[in-house]
Formats: sequence, structure tokens, C-alpha cells
Amino acid sequence: MVEASESPACSPESPPASPARTAVVLGVLALQGAFEEHQKLFDRLQRPNVRVVQVRTPSELSSCSALVIPGGESTTLRIIAQADNGAMMEALKQFVHADKKPVWGTCAGAILLSSEVISGQDVPRNGEREPARDKYGEFLGGVDVRTSRNFFGRQKDSFEAPLVGCGAYADIASGFNAVCIRAPAILQPLSDDVEVIAHLPPAAADPSSPKATSDKPVIAAASQGHLFITIFHPELTEDARFHAF
Repeated sequence: MVEASESPACSPESPPASPARTAVVLGVLALQGAFEEHQKLFDRLQRPNVRVVQVRTPSELSSCSALVIPGGESTTLRIIAQADNGAMMEALKQFVHADKKPVWGTCAGAILLSSEVISGQDVPRNGEREPARDKYGEFLGGVDVRTSRNFFGRQKDSFEAPLVGCGAYADIASGFNAVCIRAPAILQPLSDDVEVIAHLPPAAADPSSPKATSDKPVIAAASQGHLFITIFHPELTEDARFHAF
């Protein structure tokens, strides 16, 4: 019988075992849109303690530490999420509002996470806030911004433009090639809690478009607490700086 003092595990020559580090599970919502492109770009970062998974069900979402809602079509995403008595939509609301886990929405995902969604430039009169819902139901909300769907026009009006970073994020965001495909626009923050990360330069879109003639820069990326939204598709570039951010 080996005495406890002679046990190899307790020997002074044996260093204490390091506790295993738990992997962060990063989900990419895989109901529709560019979810595979997001996953590939995250995988390129080769972070050993981050496991990237595709999410299609409430049970898969419940295992995640953070989530990306990809670009695609915001109405289609909501229709799919509201199937089965809205189980997935309710799980997403829980994730965003009750659990307050980090969520990044790109393009359509940014629309879903906006607290107010309008079409075109139909800003409500007298500064009144419009509820983020339409005939297809509610949006998720969470970021206090007014966002316009399809602000720059149709698919043929898609464009690319270099971002202009703001404040502390100038070095991170400036010069990033923003791919804008039927892109929304963040028209304005509705709360002081919203932090603007980057904007598009004035007249970034096709100069022939009436919406491109404004001298006002369009907000392209913003955050509020645990939520982050971008109107463009970083997953469609080879530049992983936003995925690393």
C-alpha cells in the first residue's frame, strides 16, 4: 500500500494540474442568410477557446455564450423564427433581453436588433418613436436606433465603400471595405447609451441615386451594452478585423 506522502500526485516534483479552460460557444444563427461565411471567417481566427456552431433551434441557442445574426432577409428570418408557435423568436428575445448575452447583427441582423425600423426615409413626424413591428410581427429590438430598411435601394444599388471609424474605434474601423447589399441605414441614435463605431462617407452609394446625395454620413456600425450592429457584410470580405473585434 502506498502512503499518501509517497503518492506521485502529491510529490513536490509534480506541478499542480492546470484547470481546463471552458470553451466559449459562439453561435451563428443559421435560419437563412450568410451564416456559413461568418463561420468560415471566425474559424480563420483559430482561437482555441472559441467553438463556433450553427444555431437553428432554441436548444442549440441555449448552449451559446454569444450569437451572430447574419445578413440575409430580415422578413424571411422573422417568418422562420416564428414557426412552431414562435419558439425560436421567443428564445432569441430571451437571449437578447433577459440573458443579455453578446449579440452581433449584420445587415438583416442589424435590422432585427434595432428598436425602431422604418422604410426609406419616412421618419415619424414630431420625433415620435414607431414600434419595431410590421405585418410579419415584431423585431427583436435592443439597440436604441432608428434604422431604415433598403435605404440605398434595390439589389442593383448595392455598393462598397471604406468605413470612417469614430473616436476610440478609428484605427480599428477606418478603411474597412464595407460591402453593402440592399443595405439598411442607421439614421440616428435614440439614446445616449448608443455608441457610434463607424459611418459611411457622404455619398458612398451610386452618385446617381437620390439617397446618395446627402451630405450627412450614414451610421454603419453602433453598439449598446452587449449588442453590436453593422449595416454591411464583413463576412463577405477577407478582412477579419470585425470578427476579431
